[in-house]
Amino acid sequence: MEFCPRCGRMVEPNLAYCQSCGAALMKHSSFSSRQPYDTVGATTTYRVGKRPWIALGLALIFGIFALWGIGHIYAGKFARGIGLFFIGLFVGGLFWLSVILSIILVGYVGMALFGIFFLGGWVWQAFDAYGAAQEYNELHVPQPRSSW
Repeated sequence: MEFCPRCGRMVEPNLAYCQSCGAALMKHSSFSSRQPYDTVGATTTYRVGKRPWIALGLALIFGIFALWGIGHIYAGKFARGIGLFFIGLFVGGLFWLSVILSIILVGYVGMALFGIFFLGGWVWQAFDAYGAAQEYNELHVPQPRSSW
């Protein structure tokens, strides 16, 4: 008896691909000796990847404190995440400094101007982190195959 090295199901000796999972069989010098498993309850296939809602949540929660890019780092976009982190610190620092100065000096122009940049950037980076997690899943997580 010969078994598929990927899924462990029995295969015909002359097949090039497993009829169950599609794994190439001729590349392997020997087939797996793993015994086949019970296929009655094994019909569900799960995708493992980055969850876009977690990336969005991280970006929104940390972003309000001017820590932008955390959602991007979670989604696998390290360079963009680090860049947004420093941009967030700069823009957020200017915004919160203008808030403090507006309380002391009653000058709301700077607070409104930096507030628009801060809130706009905060919302943008959150939704961009969501898209980055979706992009990661499309590029790096294999799609589940049908048993047909």
